[in-house]
This record gives sequence, structure tokens and C-alpha cells, in this order.
Amino acid sequence: MPVEPLERLRAVLRYQYGEAAERLLRKERLEVVLSKRTGKMREVRAAGKPFISIRAKDGYATLSMEAAKELLTALKGRYLVTASRGAASFIAQGRNLFAKHVVSADANIR
Repeated sequence: MPVEPLERLRAVLRYQYGEAAERLLRKERLEVVLSKRTGKMREVRAAGKPFISIRAKDGYATLSMEAAKELLTALKGRYLVTASRGAASFIAQGRNLFAKHVVSADANIR
């Protein structure tokens, strides 16, 4: 029996971000976009805007800024990484955070 796209995404979000991440799928007017070629889920749109994308190579979810902000609220401080002040400007430019600049991290991060 095939798994519904949103059920599959719910499982991926739980795996990546924990139980609280399922709240992202409670929004009204979610639209699932499937790949025309493969039929696999590629994106979830909320109110017509990209909300969650699915990486083709591994099936993991990547979040839009709106989805990330909602997830941050839902997680209530869990799964957070705190970076040094010096690294903040690099992160704001979309660059990577290297381990030597991590001040603290939640022990539940996989």
C-alpha cells in the first residue's frame, strides 16, 4: 500500500526535527507538488508560496524561512545551536558554521 505524500513528509520531519515539527503540516491550504518525471514529492506550498522542499538525493526536508520560524517556535528552545558572536556575520551571509565557532548545542541533535 503506497504511503500518502504528507504522511511520508510527516515521518521525515519527525526524524529530522522531532515530534514538534509535525505542527508545520497543520497549516491550512497546503499544496503538494510532485515531480512530473518521477511522481515523487518535491515541494509543499502554503498559501501558494514554497514552504518545505524535498531534496531529491536523500528525501530530507529543507525549510523556507517561514517554515523555519514556525519550527523554531514549535521547538521551544530544543535542537538549537549557539554560535560565537564572531561567526554571526558569516552565518547571516548564508555561510556555514564551523565546529570551532559553536558555543553550545542541544544534546538531542543527531
